[in-house]
Amino acid sequence: MKKLWIYFTYCVPLFIFAFLFSKIRITEVIKVFSNVEASFLVLGLAISIVSNIFLSTEKWRQILKGLGLEVPFKELLFVQTGSIPLKAISPMKSGMLLRAVYLNKNYGFPLLGGAYSLLLGLFLNLITVIFFILGTSFFLERNLHRSVYFSLLFFPICLLLFWILKRENVSKIIKGYLDFWGSRFAISVKNLYESIITINSKKFLILFLYAGLIIFFELLNFKILSKAVGLVIPFSQILLLASLTILISNLPITIHGLGTREAAICLFFAPYGSSEKLLSLGITISVVEYFLPILVGLFLTKSFLVRLSK
Repeated sequence: MKKLWIYFTYCVPLFIFAFLFSKIRITEVIKVFSNVEASFLVLGLAISIVSNIFLSTEKWRQILKGLGLEVPFKELLFVQTGSIPLKAISPMKSGMLLRAVYLNKNYGFPLLGGAYSLLLGLFLNLITVIFFILGTSFFLERNLHRSVYFSLLFFPICLLLFWILKRENVSKIIKGYLDFWGSRFAISVKNLYESIITINSKKFLILFLYAGLIIFFELLNFKILSKAVGLVIPFSQILLLASLTILISNLPITIHGLGTREAAICLFFAPYGSSEKLLSLGITISVVEYFLPILVGLFLTKSFLVRLSK
């Protein structure tokens, strides 16, 4: 079943691109690429490096610090960057768990704690994207139905986050279950939980700020790269529709969102440009935002695996 899922995640992008190029002539897409504004492209590349490598590393460092582990930024930068290609080629981003293995081998940090730090980073990004979607959809169309829709979704999420931030509210429930299980695994989970509750509300707000900056820079790159391929899209629409695109492309059905991202862009932004320009935008975003960090990571992956095997 696992192998079948791996094949599925690799085949889905092929089917999507086959469908897209059956509707859009590849020569037209190549023509768009030949007229790309180099200045906007270079700016997009710079933003991607800052956000996806440096800012993302600092966010992870802050998460680990909240969990009680101090790791120099330079070393975490090496670990995170060197593992990006491994994360990219593995289904459901499972390759990123090698980062937790590295921390366990070099710092004695529990594997469960390392895995939690990575999952918390993904969770923060997910919640941030949802906030962008809900907030933008509310302000774009101020009507009664949209207000009700926004209230029904936004405020329960706020209450849930507030409840999570005040983790003492759930400590009795979780600790009760863990005490009841009484197994070695339960003890490990309990130790992890006790380390989690040391992250205070102020630290969580700082982590949300980092996640917000990372997602905002990705949305900003949507705007910059859309200009690079000759599209004029209001930034307000990018905040909403690009956030939806990010959400869809993170579904674990393709490798690194390849294919689903391009299809979503062609669908959501159809009123703002021709199909060939939209497909070119999707491919450009995939290259700049996702495959550029992979390319940078390839220079460190071998060294990372060597250190991991020691």
